[in-house]
Amino acid sequence: MENTATTKTGFPASFIILGDHTHYNEGIQLSWLSQIKSDAHIEENNSDTTDIHLQPRSGNNIDFSEHRMSNELLVKLLTDLTYMLPSNNPGNPGCDIVLKSDIPFSFGLGGYAALQASVIKSLAEKRELKLKAEHYLSMLFQNEVKTIGKISNQVHHQTVVTGNINKFYRTDLRRKEFGEFARLPEDLIFAVFDTGKIIKDIKDTCNDRIEECTIGVDGLSLYMWGIKNLRDVKKAFLKSHDKIIPALILKRVKYYVEELERVEAGLDFIENGDYAGLGKLMFESHNDLDELYNLHYPAVNFLVTKAKNISGILGSKLITCSPVQATINLIEREYSESVFETADRSFYSKYGKHLKIYVL
Repeated sequence: MENTATTKTGFPASFIILGDHTHYNEGIQLSWLSQIKSDAHIEENNSDTTDIHLQPRSGNNIDFSEHRMSNELLVKLLTDLTYMLPSNNPGNPGCDIVLKSDIPFSFGLGGYAALQASVIKSLAEKRELKLKAEHYLSMLFQNEVKTIGKISNQVHHQTVVTGNINKFYRTDLRRKEFGEFARLPEDLIFAVFDTGKIIKDIKDTCNDRIEECTIGVDGLSLYMWGIKNLRDVKKAFLKSHDKIIPALILKRVKYYVEELERVEAGLDFIENGDYAGLGKLMFESHNDLDELYNLHYPAVNFLVTKAKNISGILGSKLITCSPVQATINLIEREYSESVFETADRSFYSKYGKHLKIYVL
């Protein structure tokens, strides 16, 4: 594994473009690495406490204190990391962490992965530890699993730690394959539309979906010999058994099966330079997340519906596992300013507040 982690000056946030919520059933995901980074500076403080200070990295107006629960989760994740790496002073492993970041909480797990990776790198340098990329990946996964469980997504970790900015990646979690796929063309951009609306109990919602999928696997095992997880379920099987599978479970399983198909179709579109096709799949993915996976957020649905009629937006969808209602949007660069103005004006007319827009 290439040791790119030790040469990075900051870690960018990653995004899942297609394949959301397939990772805990050995799914396939299409990820992309942004240019929005974080880095950290650390001083040992000769105590057993860790103090964390969040600051914007390049003057962006990000208020990290406005999302209390997100801030508390991040502090816990970063504090726990300080105890995972050997300290020069084992009796007093505390430190002061100054985290300079342009990554808002709306970026979700791909943002958390970048923030944590920044702290690992700085801790390793401060404590004179030589870490390889696989050490980063192992620590990120172990650290998150303790706090957020199966929601933790190793695709984000791999993309953040070993990926290159503006590149797409295909990850097959069953086969443990991670491969660089293509670069986003210069005439296109991704942008996040952040509504500022908090999603309450996002961790519980995601864990509910995990449990429902587990129930689905248990139920399907009565009709499928040797089923390990939802990766083993095919669309033809669902069609022939849709009358005996409980409606709720059928919706969850159907989402998974169809999302895997979208990932492979999306990769074909990228390979052929058909980004309008990729955008269409993003819209479809969002609709199924809303209707089949019951990740239903009115402000996000409003934005995605509007996006379908805004010239210059090729695709739009929910950022899953984010504590804030937000969308990631595939946009033609030449129309980006008018797109931003139109989307913000529509949102303000509906909700009386402006969007926060981040060009990735």
